[in-house]
Order: sequence, then structure tokens, then C-alpha cells
Amino acid sequence: MNKLSQIPDLTLLEQIKKDNKIAFGELYNRYWEELVIFALKHLHDREAAKDIVQEVFCKVWGNRQKLEVSKLRAYLFRAVKNGVIDHVKASPLKTCDEYFLSNQRSINYVEEAINFNETSQKLKTLVEGLPSRSREVFYLSRYAHLSNDDIANKLSMSKSTVEWHISKALKRIRLSLPEVHFTTWIISMLFY
Repeated sequence: MNKLSQIPDLTLLEQIKKDNKIAFGELYNRYWEELVIFALKHLHDREAAKDIVQEVFCKVWGNRQKLEVSKLRAYLFRAVKNGVIDHVKASPLKTCDEYFLSNQRSINYVEEAINFNETSQKLKTLVEGLPSRSREVFYLSRYAHLSNDDIANKLSMSKSTVEWHISKALKRIRLSLPEVHFTTWIISMLFY
């Protein structure tokens, strides 16, 4: 059994702050479905609800070392609620009342989990299949979060060469995963 599934949220958050992607994956799996249902109750738009939740998780990962919360579950729900409000405000076609009706669409979460796992595996295979130099540049850019200038200095190459390698890698990934929503593969990258 996964030991992370037994630890409290705040202990999990401490592991995430130490760049533990497995702990982040546990957090994601722990709250993903519940947060999407929460967003969907207010939006009645499955894709928008998923996008909002994914954006919240992206922000949690991106701000992990600065994140100071005492109740992680409440923080996640508040962040999703704010995302829903922002989405409603940005939507010129629907009123707030239309979004906050109580009807809920049924969702096949098993299918979503399978699609996510398949995407993660495809992404891992695609990144591993990149030419060695492109793979190295891509890792430094997307996983080590180095700037293009830093990568160029580290690998003794021009910034334009770094940009070329990243562009080629991203193009290869996009062409190989055409059916996948962009934010889905961003989240998948975090778990690789």
C-alpha cells in the first residue's frame, strides 16, 4: 500500500515543498475528483471544471515552496471556487445564475483516470525518445525550470539553439498527443 496515502495533508504539503512529485501525485489523486465535482456543480461545463481544477494544481505546484496553509483541503476548495467565479465573470454568454444551478452532469471518472494514466505514459515515452541533446535541453527547461539563458550557459550552446531544441520537442509532443487537452499533458509532465 502506498504510504503517502496514509499521511495527513500538511505532511504531504511538506513533501511537496521538497519537490516530491510522488507526494504531489498523491495530493492530486486525493482531491481531483472531489474538486471537479465541486466546480461542476456550479459551472455545468465539464471541460471548464476540469480546466479550473488543473489550473489550481498547476499553481499549487508552481508556488509549492511559498505555500503556507493550515488547512490544505479548504485552501484547494477556496482556490477552485475563486477559479469558478473568475470563469463566470469572464464568460459573456452566461449569467452567474445559469452557472450556479443545482443540476449536475454525470461524469465517468474511471475513464478520466485511465486517460490521464495513458497520457502520462505516452508523455514519458515521447520525452525518453527525443534525441539525447533535445531531451537534455527539454529536461532542464521543463523539469529543472532553468531559463533558456541558463541552459545555454550550462550546455555551452547559443540561446537560439536551446530554443530550437525546446520548440522541436514541444512540436513532437503536440503532434504525438493531438487528442489530449493541453492542460492534461502539462499536469502529466509534473508526474513524470
